[in-house]
Amino acid sequence: MKLRTPATAAIVLIAFIGGITGSIIFNLWKTTSTKDAADITKPADIKGSLAFSLIGQGLGIPLQDLITAFAVKDKQDILCKELESLYADVAGGEIGTDSVRYFAALYTGLPFTPEDSTKLPIEAYEVLAKKLSAESLEAIKDRFISVSGSVQTPSQPQAASTPSPSALQHPTTQPTSAATDRVIKGSTTFDDLLSWGVTKDEITSVTGKPVLVTAASVKSLADSSGVEFSSWKTTLQAIVDGKK
Repeated sequence: MKLRTPATAAIVLIAFIGGITGSIIFNLWKTTSTKDAADITKPADIKGSLAFSLIGQGLGIPLQDLITAFAVKDKQDILCKELESLYADVAGGEIGTDSVRYFAALYTGLPFTPEDSTKLPIEAYEVLAKKLSAESLEAIKDRFISVSGSVQTPSQPQAASTPSPSALQHPTTQPTSAATDRVIKGSTTFDDLLSWGVTKDEITSVTGKPVLVTAASVKSLADSSGVEFSSWKTTLQAIVDGKK
């Protein structure tokens, strides 16, 4: 018995739809990736298609630390591959998926060797300052770069909130608003203090730490050191006032 073409097509279509319906019922039909956090056990497992939230779950990194480190605070989550377009205009290196792998390795202590061109945003320095020793940060200082202007995300522009490590051959550092009135505020950087005549030795005498990040804010170093910002602020302000 021969079936006409329309009838044959109808039977095939019904069979196809029935197959999909059955697969859905038995949880066999999958249209998206089912990558699980349990599959991410080391930095090398990180792929461009993975979201920060999944990476954080797999490697035990708080999502907020990832968001902060890559200066995308206007995003609740982001795919690694999106960083390549967000940081497309960065000079002196590349910030992308390999950067996330490298950051994850530094954060967790797991082994990973990044590409020579792999860089990290300066914001990552502030996050890692809470995890690594000063010596460890000094050894990787050339990996951090300052992004001039703001990082553009699809929703809105996000300004880089933390400045660059001093040990870099200084990407251009813009003075903060505090620099014009010589009053130490939360946004005041060590570069500001130096421009006001305060020496590195004087800063170290107050903080008890070497000035590795001249373009970082005084408050960020105090926070990462577990010290009340106000205690440093009062003493440093007295030194600044004495320079007038």
